[in-house]
Amino acid sequence: MKKYLIITFVLFIAFSSNVNAKENVYFTSSNGVEMTELQYNNIKSIHGEEFLNSIDLEAFNKYYEFYTSSCLKIEEESNFNQILLFSNNVSTEYKELSIIKSSIPGEKMITVKLNWKKPPKIRSYDVFGFRTNFSYTNIYVKNNFNATYNVKQTNNGYGISIKLPTDSDNISMQISFQTKASGTVYASYQHAVKNISLNSSTNYVFSANGLGNVFLFNDNSLFDKMQGVSLNI
Repeated sequence: MKKYLIITFVLFIAFSSNVNAKENVYFTSSNGVEMTELQYNNIKSIHGEEFLNSIDLEAFNKYYEFYTSSCLKIEEESNFNQILLFSNNVSTEYKELSIIKSSIPGEKMITVKLNWKKPPKIRSYDVFGFRTNFSYTNIYVKNNFNATYNVKQTNNGYGISIKLPTDSDNISMQISFQTKASGTVYASYQHAVKNISLNSSTNYVFSANGLGNVFLFNDNSLFDKMQGVSLNI
């Protein structure tokens, strides 16, 4: 009788734990990632609703400590510099570029976002990335369309050359990375003004003299010279 009661009690505890775990699921992404309300709010605050709705397990696990922290702080207020002409948000008629810092004790995550507000007329190889004066790690690239991209990475910069889709007018992309250091991040998105080759889009170095204070191309005239953004962290 005692053995029967013990087994029943154990089964009841296991069942209750499973029910409680399911009750804590606040939202499930289109890729099947379950999250609590805290995780939902943190991810939405950092990345936006579109990224949240489609987040996959790779991204969720990569930045899990940020998404789960109740101490998360997000910096996105303007730091406009009239001399350097950089801020953390730049908007044109066609597109918007922004950069934010998310921090928890001992770690920082930087996220650079690009969103096309109107469909681009030229769909060739664009270049998106950042330049830093400190070390960084744990990079994650996310776009809302199917595409492969070429990566160029150095100690002070990271850039992707990516072919814009011809079958979608809803185009956005993000690059995130982590660091423990302090310094300045410069980010840039350069749109090709005519059809160019992948080789032409990768023919650059990371430089303060480059477009957006990031990309110094062999031929700068191939791109629209959109202003960059920056953030002191």
